[in-house]
Amino acid sequence: MFKKIFCRVLSAALSAAVIFALVSCDNGSENTTSSDADSTVSSAPEAPTVIDGYPEHQNTIAAPNTGSKTVNFVAAEGGMYRLEKDEWKFSYIKGVVICSFEPSSGRTGQNITYATYMDWFKKISDMNANTIRVKSVMNQAFYEALYNYNAENAKQPLYLLHDIHINSPEKYDTASSLYDAFKTKTDEVLSAVHGNANEKQSSNNKTRSGDVSSYVAGFIFSADFTPEIISRINSSKSDKSYSGSFFATGDGASIFETALAKSGEYLALSERDTYSRQTPVAFLNRPETDTLMGAETGFSSENIKPGEEFVAGIFAAASVFVQDDSSAYGKAEYGEYVNPSTEKPDRYRAYISALKSKYSVPVIVAETGASTSRVRCAENESEQRFAGLSEDEQGKLLAEMIKSIAKESCAGSVIMSWQDDWTAESYDSFGYISADDDITPDSSSFNQFTGIMGFDAASGYSDGNTIEWMGASPIISDETQEVYAKYDAAYLHIYINVKRDFDFENDTLFVPISIFGRGSKSESENSLTFSDNADFLLVINGKGNTRIKTDIYNDVYYWKRSVRDKAVEFDSSLAQKNTGKYGNILCSVNGDKGQSIEAGFLRFGINNPNLSDYDSTADFYCTGKKIEVRIPWALLNVVNPAESMALGDFFRNGRITFSSFDEVKIGAGSTGETINMKPIGFDGLDTVFYRARLKASYDDVSLAFSSLFKKIN
Repeated sequence: MFKKIFCRVLSAALSAAVIFALVSCDNGSENTTSSDADSTVSSAPEAPTVIDGYPEHQNTIAAPNTGSKTVNFVAAEGGMYRLEKDEWKFSYIKGVVICSFEPSSGRTGQNITYATYMDWFKKISDMNANTIRVKSVMNQAFYEALYNYNAENAKQPLYLLHDIHINSPEKYDTASSLYDAFKTKTDEVLSAVHGNANEKQSSNNKTRSGDVSSYVAGFIFSADFTPEIISRINSSKSDKSYSGSFFATGDGASIFETALAKSGEYLALSERDTYSRQTPVAFLNRPETDTLMGAETGFSSENIKPGEEFVAGIFAAASVFVQDDSSAYGKAEYGEYVNPSTEKPDRYRAYISALKSKYSVPVIVAETGASTSRVRCAENESEQRFAGLSEDEQGKLLAEMIKSIAKESCAGSVIMSWQDDWTAESYDSFGYISADDDITPDSSSFNQFTGIMGFDAASGYSDGNTIEWMGASPIISDETQEVYAKYDAAYLHIYINVKRDFDFENDTLFVPISIFGRGSKSESENSLTFSDNADFLLVINGKGNTRIKTDIYNDVYYWKRSVRDKAVEFDSSLAQKNTGKYGNILCSVNGDKGQSIEAGFLRFGINNPNLSDYDSTADFYCTGKKIEVRIPWALLNVVNPAESMALGDFFRNGRITFSSFDEVKIGAGSTGETINMKPIGFDGLDTVFYRARLKASYDDVSLAFSSLFKKIN
């Protein structure tokens, strides 16, 4: 396999500039720190102010007694406050999560460049955000870029929420092992924010520092905890209470919560002793484990109290990254709430309100989002969809989320995420791990397309303009049709110029597709015969009835439901090769609970983002007798076209495996015909092209952020 070369083409600038309005009533001052309590000017707090219909907040607070420690932010009075020229000013958090991914930089993102981060920071600031959250230690270029960006934009700096995140929390069975893991990660994070990240090289000759500690608005202890993990740790033998100089537990605290309090103490001690600094702290909670779920399955940071020496304060960090109704989010009463702004049922707003009511400390919704994944794999009973959204729909939903969070008196909101992440897995992922330089997208994955910036890997679009096919040689050319095909990291593209008498809305055109040759050589329902074993069948029948179907032997959804999960009775007749039967391609909705949606249904429209009638969810388009279709590789059981890798024979193997393929064959014909299939010339990918592009949702998020707590004159 040749080393893959990635090519980027950055998108053009937005057509209209956006105006940055810093929510902290910022007057352009740089960071100012206090060296002791006496040297800090203590001014009386200003009266609460109501702005644009949002709840009251305290504009300034009296100076806390910071002693000799450097403190730049405090969590107090229901919000986050930043020290600016001897005043502690309210600063509403408006942020995005930046993940460690860019297609050209591999799975870990260690090769993302200083220049790329600087470009992203500018776009994020122009979007009226003021905060970045990162979940892991980033490369040195990130911290250096953030330091220099803020030095060059002192009037509008970007704050940082930095996770202290441990991977694979299922490895930790006891409170002591959990505490040890957080200690190790705490040392790494503190070193990183003080300019000593995981690699020391500089990407240009400019002298740069990566010490961004003065911009850190908070540290967030996080892990993908489940109720089972929390229960197991609570069953271990350890202390149920703790009282330190910086953190303590309240009455009724659990063993798990005590371990978190001890972890916070270690952080505060390390900050004080090594850097003479103190920073607000939070413990991330997720819908499956939040305080609304109760003590048996969740935890509450309300049981963790600040000690006498911890003046920076505790805030609550809540993940409201909702994919289904399996958590407290699914409570029936939330579905009955009607949002007064939209006059529509709004389970999300009701959930935020209930969650906020459980905390006495400031609450930041530290991650929330919606996905432009191709299929609607996540929804809830109130018909709010969080996936399968167009970019316009994503923007409108995110804007409503941002406003709802603010109206429920939270201290801020952070959108998950700034950029799409092709490495992210969801509950329906197959677990295939490609080489770092072979990463390709899965358009069905909820988690891969939550970004406001996307990476467009399409080499062409279905838009009625067939000029992109000029000069290409048809795979099939006869008196009835010309059939063309090409492919890229995301799609198999097919263009058919029909020469026969054909009515797009009333006639049907069939396109058999062979990937691994385990399908049938005929299709019984429409009396079709194929020259090769067709694994899938594209059925073109007008705007509302066009779809990809799968030979039943290649139906991975049925295999998962019947064989792997044993959720439905296994029918051996559906596990036979060459049956001539093709069925709809389904995928799970809200996890594997028996709910499904037809993933193979294709949507009519123009998917060219450069055109005014762009529909990001569109799959095919037809002008006259010219039909353009792009088929996501995932619908064809291909997990990585760059590496020519597809799902193996799961019925024979009894499990998900992967196998390579060396060709793709297609044909085209009508009912009752014998269809001759020809190879398209597939040979994997030596080069994965992509374009970094701001989605249409960017403008909606920008306007929503700008509407929050505007500057007070």
